[in-house]
Amino acid sequence: MYAHQSILSVLTLCCVVAFAPTAEGQTWSPHLSIGLSSATYVGETDNEFGYRSTMAGGGGVTMNLTPVIGIRAEVLYIIRGAVAENAVIDGEPTELEARFSVAYVDIPVLVVAQLPLASRVSPYVFGGGAYARNVDAQLTLISPSNDKIQQDDSSIGMNELSLVGGAGLSMSVATQKLFVEARFAGGLSNVRPDREDAPFKNRSFLFVAGVRF
Repeated sequence: MYAHQSILSVLTLCCVVAFAPTAEGQTWSPHLSIGLSSATYVGETDNEFGYRSTMAGGGGVTMNLTPVIGIRAEVLYIIRGAVAENAVIDGEPTELEARFSVAYVDIPVLVVAQLPLASRVSPYVFGGGAYARNVDAQLTLISPSNDKIQQDDSSIGMNELSLVGGAGLSMSVATQKLFVEARFAGGLSNVRPDREDAPFKNRSFLFVAGVRF
């Protein structure tokens, strides 16, 4: 409870800073990105979850406070979830493969620190928090004969808070400003809020490439 309140306070403060009137010398850098998200669940569960990978993408804007430090806000569409072979359902092992697929609108607010190199390639690191809203949750059960049953998964919570960190490279190619980056997101919220006896959380990696304007 207190961890969630602290993260919300940090996100609120970052949003206020990010969208405050621009002072002299500060610049804005919008961007678009697309990439691959690889996610799983960790926590107290009878299932042994593996990673599942899907496409992700979105955009955002960075307010450059100095040549080194900036505040970045983004809106991303990301599908998280997990895969479990021989899934345990209602305490009983089965021969079914379970695929959890949860689509989120993800809103990270990040502090970015870029190395001010006189080069076409410049590394940077970033960290912060994110709020995610569940917009669609599906569970697919697959039998050994490849028969599939897909259903809405109402057990997945609607809101999630997470901590985010990563690193990237900015590149100047001809007239374009490109970047590639990798980030880790560790969920702070129980994915199934109605199951406090067996909580588990999202863990995901995101690899993206994009362009700045």
